[in-house]
Amino acid sequence: MIGEIAEENIGILRRVYREGHEIGNHTWTHPDISEISNRQMDLELNLTERLFASELGVQPLYFRPPYSIDQEPDTNDQAAPVARIQGLGYTIIGNKIDTNDWDERPRKTPQDILTSVFQQVKDMETKPWNRGSVILLHDGGGNRQATVDCLPVLIEALQSRGYEIVPVSELVGKTRAEVMPPLTPRQRWQARADSITFFFYSFFHYFVVGVFFVGDVLMSGPPDHHRHLRHHRPSA
Repeated sequence: MIGEIAEENIGILRRVYREGHEIGNHTWTHPDISEISNRQMDLELNLTERLFASELGVQPLYFRPPYSIDQEPDTNDQAAPVARIQGLGYTIIGNKIDTNDWDERPRKTPQDILTSVFQQVKDMETKPWNRGSVILLHDGGGNRQATVDCLPVLIEALQSRGYEIVPVSELVGKTRAEVMPPLTPRQRWQARADSITFFFYSFFHYFVVGVFFVGDVLMSGPPDHHRHLRHHRPSA
């Protein structure tokens, strides 16, 4: 999850965790980590981590880098931050089946997404090292209705072909508690302080937005018709 989006949707964040799903760190603002400083990257990770701790009482260890910089970086610039993040104790989670559902040029239909998945699944028959893959789908970045509509059909189709959908922890041989360990007593105290900070951050954010909205409404009063009158000189 992207931190700033999760912070704006705390109810959904808690529901996802409550219903048994696994959550990973996807940075706070979704930057290209190969183009930011180590200090900024640490801030992106730390803010999101602290949000999860303060709202869920756990410290997720998964990290998925934004954009295409996954577990197989193409350049040294991409590899360096990934290696550093792993050194901080994160497990980098990538994917092998990319539906490109976010790309709206052209906009995907549910059938387009379904076809893409099963074409890539078929390709795995000759690439056994890709089996047990993660299917990449998005819930943001535009209108994702096609993804939402496709999901029930995709899940049923996969299961009818004998595929089983499992959490990432099962793929890596761990338990949910191991990939999202609970906070220590000392961390819980820090999380309580952070929850207050996030509360005021949220309050200030919505307060500023509200002020600008009210100001915009007040400034857009009835049009002054006199401003639109053109002065015509009498003809000679």
